[in-house]
Amino acid sequence: TRNLIIIHFLINKKTINKFYFVNSLTRLISSFFYLINRAIIFSETNNNLKKEKIMKKTLMIIGGIFVSIILTFLLIILIIQITSKKLVCTSNEGNITIMYNDKTITGYTARGISYDLHNQKIYAEEIGIDSYLEEFSNWFQTNTTGSCTK
Repeated sequence: TRNLIIIHFLINKKTINKFYFVNSLTRLISSFFYLINRAIIFSETNNNLKKEKIMKKTLMIIGGIFVSIILTFLLIILIIQITSKKLVCTSNEGNITIMYNDKTITGYTARGISYDLHNQKIYAEEIGIDSYLEEFSNWFQTNTTGSCTK
């Protein structure tokens, strides 16, 4: 029995050593794949961060262009309103302000009154801006309860 115990111990020791070797090899391979997986995730995260930065820059550029277009449009409207002469007509039925220069009508603002800018502009160019403004003032005073001032 003593020989059997020693043989059993030697067999178990070799088995245990093999087990530790296999276990160590498994751990090494597992660790290797874990590191590869982490490297891939880091690479993907790094690529995602680069993509996010590029996307943010692109959106900032598009937003800047959009804001500049809006500001340019508002600036043009503001310049037209500041540099144009105005015929201001007020009444109980509604108000209208016609903006004009020496040659033509440049725009209008109206509340409660409709105004066909395109056709009125053509008509004002045909008869002259001063004649048109006089005619429009007379029409406004005749057809509403208000009056016009330059």
